[in-house]
Amino acid sequence: MTNSIRTDVKIFDLIDPDQQEKSLRMIKFFAEKVLELDELATQYEPYRRADSSESKQVLLQTEQQFSTPKDTKAGRNEFIHKFDSLIREKLLEFIDHCSTFRFWFTLQRPTISDSNNFGLSVLETVIGMATNMENMASEGLARFGAYAEERGNLFVNFFQFPQFDDVKEAIVVLDQQELALDAISLFDIRNFYLFLHDTIVKNFDKIKSAPQLRKYAPDSL
Repeated sequence: MTNSIRTDVKIFDLIDPDQQEKSLRMIKFFAEKVLELDELATQYEPYRRADSSESKQVLLQTEQQFSTPKDTKAGRNEFIHKFDSLIREKLLEFIDHCSTFRFWFTLQRPTISDSNNFGLSVLETVIGMATNMENMASEGLARFGAYAEERGNLFVNFFQFPQFDDVKEAIVVLDQQELALDAISLFDIRNFYLFLHDTIVKNFDKIKSAPQLRKYAPDSL
């Protein structure tokens, strides 16, 4: 996943000021998730850079594992492991939320017999966007297993050839990349919520006119 929105901008600068009050009233849940993720992303932003003091401190844990190659036992980098767990939790949470809202929007499609276009194109756009972001979040989960497998293979090589500095460097680089991807992922998940939030808020008047909306709408609307 790639971060497509500048991270040095205050979060409400990314939302049309005229829509802010309406956003917090109509789509309170999404707005709260955007702010929650923005706070988390800002907190972990230094780990995106390999040269930050925070990243160097984490990678020092990895380098310390090279001091006892004869033990043939490589522990996890605990900080990265906990960071991975946090990202996995947020991705799964988003997938659950996105799936619920996608299904709800699908139910809003008018039937042909209605002779009604109650925001049909808007609904199709929102459903398509939700589906794409749900798929992207699901793909993001796959990298955790790939990281663990690659790290394990690199340590096997290290125990066989502890004198090879290139193997050690590859392990440190891998951990640094995982650390940076985790930090970037927080911005990505924030952006997922923001895109859904922005689309629904701007088109809420069209969507809410569907006759079955009020009966089946989630509590957050």
